[in-house]
Amino acid sequence: MNRSYLVSTVLIAALGAVLFGISMGAVAGAATLLEHQFGADTLGFTVSILVIGCMLGAFTFGPLSDKIGRKPAMIILSLMFVLSFAGQLLCANSLWLLRLSRLIGGLATGACSVVIPTYISEISPDDIRGKMGSMFQFGVVIGIIIAYAVDYFVQAYPMAIGLMLGQGLPWAVLYFFLLIMRLPESPQWLINQGREHDAQQVFKKISPQGFLEKPKTNVDNSYTFKNLLRSRMKFILLLGVCLAAFQQITGINAVIFYAPKIFAQMGAGEDALISAVIIGSVNFVFTIVAIPLVDRLGRKQLLIWGGAGMSLTLSFVTFAYGDASQSVGLLIALMGYIAFFAATWGPVMWIVTSELYPTRIRGMAMSVSTAVSWMCTIALGQFFPTLLANFGGGIFAAFGLISAVAAVFTFVYIPETKGKSLREIQQELQLESAEKEHFEQV
Repeated sequence: MNRSYLVSTVLIAALGAVLFGISMGAVAGAATLLEHQFGADTLGFTVSILVIGCMLGAFTFGPLSDKIGRKPAMIILSLMFVLSFAGQLLCANSLWLLRLSRLIGGLATGACSVVIPTYISEISPDDIRGKMGSMFQFGVVIGIIIAYAVDYFVQAYPMAIGLMLGQGLPWAVLYFFLLIMRLPESPQWLINQGREHDAQQVFKKISPQGFLEKPKTNVDNSYTFKNLLRSRMKFILLLGVCLAAFQQITGINAVIFYAPKIFAQMGAGEDALISAVIIGSVNFVFTIVAIPLVDRLGRKQLLIWGGAGMSLTLSFVTFAYGDASQSVGLLIALMGYIAFFAATWGPVMWIVTSELYPTRIRGMAMSVSTAVSWMCTIALGQFFPTLLANFGGGIFAAFGLISAVAAVFTFVYIPETKGKSLREIQQELQLESAEKEHFEQV
């Protein structure tokens, strides 16, 4: 195996995840400034409009990538990132232009959440697919840390809002050119289009004999969303939807979006943004911890223990919130919550959902599950400030209960995919028979 070529290819793809993290994290430092400049009643929608774009981007780019290819889809989303960051950098004094730029950035971010995990799962050998898949979440947390750090250092500048929200522009330009010059198309996508020669050229650079899987059915791209709701495919789609939703409604993006405000309400004052940087750093460290564990312990075990750990740490947050003397304990508990999430649900959800679906409909199915995830995130981004103000620590109790439910759901319904080929996973889930049923009907 040409491991260096594989790793460099995955890292180029995962640079889009860095842009994802910057887009999601940059608003943490800018939230208070946005509130002062445009009013408290505008903050919720200004923050959540990016996530509305994420939902739309996730829903549309999966089928698009099934049709035109993973690489062209990534090139398109990179250009959208360039436009979005440039708009936020230059138009920070205009609320409607700022929101428009964030909407475009949301479209690109949502597209990333579908196309990049799909691409990495299709280009990676079975024995290290978990490690390679972890690079997506690793890129996201790097982006969040970059966003937090830049927010901290530019918060006193006159154009602080623009510098914070537009900080991803150089990275977006770099991503575009790397995609054009260095990224190959997914060999699994190519062979599913009947382009076996092109797929073999990529395959020879990456993997030993036996990795690339040819579909048993004839090449056909007539799958529609309606077909996803038939027989066994509907059940597998529901599993992916539930995993994606659980990842978000356990509260992770609420903490990332509003970490400085949470600590400011606890009396941290000027140290609030520093506390957010600490949380971002914990996210980074424990995402690294997850990389070797995914292929060693398995996806299912990590999801179960992660849900249990998040539930436990959020229980302490519930009781400590509102007590200024417990600010250090609150920080430690939130660090524990982030650690459990980063080592488990953060990377593993993206890996498992991309493994559950057959190549032929992977983009489309990923779009459905990921769009539902973003719908949950929209609700959190819109209503979390109000819920936090009205219920205080009670909102963290709800997140903890949901985390426990996620652990139980995983134990009962989610299969272990560690070390299995994508075809073996399909056979275990009885998806090949579902595909056969489809082709008998078209």
